[in-house]
Amino acid sequence: MLKAVSRNGTVFNFADHLENLVTLKNLRKSTDFYCPSCNNSVVMKLGQKKIWHFAHHANTPCVDSWETESSDHLSGKEQLYHWLRKDHHDVEVETYLLKPRKRPDLFLKARNLAIEYQCSPIEESLLQHRTDSYFESGIDVWWILGKSRLRSKYRFIHSISSMEWAASKIVNQTPLLFYYCPLKKLFYLVIPQYSLTPTKIICTTTVISPDKTSLAAIFKTLPIELSFPQRDSIWLNQKKIWRTNPHGEKSYAFNYMRKILYDKGKAIRLFPSEVGIPTTSNYWIETPPYLWQAWIVLVFLPKLQPHMTFTFPQLTTSFYELISLGIIKVRMNTYEKGVALALQGYLEQLIRLRVIRDRGDRYEKVHQPIMNALMETALENDKKILLHLR
Repeated sequence: MLKAVSRNGTVFNFADHLENLVTLKNLRKSTDFYCPSCNNSVVMKLGQKKIWHFAHHANTPCVDSWETESSDHLSGKEQLYHWLRKDHHDVEVETYLLKPRKRPDLFLKARNLAIEYQCSPIEESLLQHRTDSYFESGIDVWWILGKSRLRSKYRFIHSISSMEWAASKIVNQTPLLFYYCPLKKLFYLVIPQYSLTPTKIICTTTVISPDKTSLAAIFKTLPIELSFPQRDSIWLNQKKIWRTNPHGEKSYAFNYMRKILYDKGKAIRLFPSEVGIPTTSNYWIETPPYLWQAWIVLVFLPKLQPHMTFTFPQLTTSFYELISLGIIKVRMNTYEKGVALALQGYLEQLIRLRVIRDRGDRYEKVHQPIMNALMETALENDKKILLHLR
């Protein structure tokens, strides 16, 4: 922690750099310091490995649980504090809020915004609980993750944990993930584009210098455009994995769809090429897209004869039944309209492929996609389908 109160009530904030080392060493010998939140005694740390800070004594409880702060966390918090002070002089560091009984790393009173800089991994349920606590108290919250959390598998592919999804900031119905590196003094804005698996996500990343942006501007940063060839190359590789190694999938959705197709004498790996295609907002659904799209094409649509119609509420009602049964999984912090956006994105692609037709308040079934007969045919059709979607 960067802030403490002396015995006479003086507040010391190390983020402001107002004291020199000699003065602080003398004060450490002559006075006691206390946590502003719990009033327990704290120790002044003036080492060289970490920036100067205060720490609770071992096994001393506090009203708001504190994790051991790494050097990156302390440095990043201090840098973010000075970045915000350029435009927001009301920014406060480690201010304890009686409601919701939390002590955010930074707090902007005028904007009623708490900022949490999270470097260490925590359970997604805990992060979500803290987020909900802020919202229930009428306080907005912005989570910034440590750069070490940013894990790139390949170009445009990131491994995003459930904790990171819970830390995303929803702006214009889009999840934004912010990372900060105190060593390089850079923000990394990661915007999910398409979900491949529960953790493997196609993303675009923008690197931003704090010196060239502001709090208001950073949320308006335009995403990098992903070209169709870039997207299709990644997607075809993943689709080949789904087809050639379907047994690598252990979810309820996989077992559910495999049984349905097995009972019809069909192999799941030969699913129609209109299934498992890139669609907008599909990241709100955690289940791999080829499985939930297969349910729409191979379970929901076959109930309709050609030229019969269905409404969007009819589709969502049936889909939510699968979610309630645990067959289809969604992100823990799914945006309230997220599932609907994902389903709409797939319907838009089916319209482009002339599987269905938009009739205004309903959709008309035009034709029924069929299973592929051979693996070679399936892989070739997959390429053709993606060309139709450009």
